Amino acid sequence: MTTRTSTVNTAVYHLILLLILLFYAALSTSRNSVWKDDITLWQTAIDKAYSKARSHNNLGVAYDKIGLAEDAEKEYKIAISLEPEYYDAYFNLAIFYRNKGMIAEAEQIYTYLIKLNPSNYSAYVNLGEIHMTRKQWDEATKNFEKGIELNPSIAEAHYNLGQIYFKSDNVKDAAISFRRALAINPLYGFAHSGLGQVYMTQGFIDKAVVEFEQAIELKGADFATYYNLATLYAYRGDWKRAASKYGVALQEDPADCEAIYGEALSYDNIGKKDKALRRYRTFIKDCGAKDHLTDLIDKADGRILEMEQG
Repeated sequence: MTTRTSTVNTAVYHLILLLILLFYAALSTSRNSVWKDDITLWQTAIDKAYSKARSHNNLGVAYDKIGLAEDAEKEYKIAISLEPEYYDAYFNLAIFYRNKGMIAEAEQIYTYLIKLNPSNYSAYVNLGEIHMTRKQWDEATKNFEKGIELNPSIAEAHYNLGQIYFKSDNVKDAAISFRRALAINPLYGFAHSGLGQVYMTQGFIDKAVVEFEQAIELKGADFATYYNLATLYAYRGDWKRAASKYGVALQEDPADCEAIYGEALSYDNIGKKDKALRRYRTFIKDCGAKDHLTDLIDKADGRILEMEQG
């Protein structure tokens, strides 16, 4: 009796669950027939109420996502024409311009947004990034500092300041900025990489390795991260790991001469002579005319001769 009741209850439960799933499936199908995608959704909203800036802005975003650049730009501009102080449309248009390489146009928008609202910290930070790409360090610093003054919790602004300080050999302030970025976002991989560079400069090899490895784990690594980590492994005599990291660095920049030589030297030290010889030859072929690499070129030439004779 107990078994039969349990079976009936289970059957009823599954029937109810099936009916619920069918209801939501039908509802979803009904919605999908009206809103096939975001573009259809916002086009329909515009057809019903053309003067809504938000609908035009969101349609621009939808166009942007599928690569319809001209249509996206058109919708952002319509949104702005309908509501001249509509922030989202300006901001999306600025991002659009930056992605298209239209930096001057993006700069104009951020400057205008600051005039529109002097407390707009995002505009200051984005304007700082533009100045940074132009290597206008003083202007970039001013904008990042202003953005942080308005909102101290912007990890990217602290990180960018750290980069500027590091480039100007202000290692102390660079470390402070990278640590502040990590205090806000401990998962900020590029800030770990920046702090690793600081430690490397200060001679704290073990700390630097930890930070570079953390950057890689958190997907915040670039060519410099892998190259620096490879160099530290080589310094430790861990040639196998050095070869691996030089290899990854060269995937990012196959023409980097120091990384090519480092990979050749690493293969040489772990006994992979054929690979080492090929990389030494590549180094001589691609980098042999570079005056600042004279010492490495001489060493590579000498090692090639030894390997060919022995």
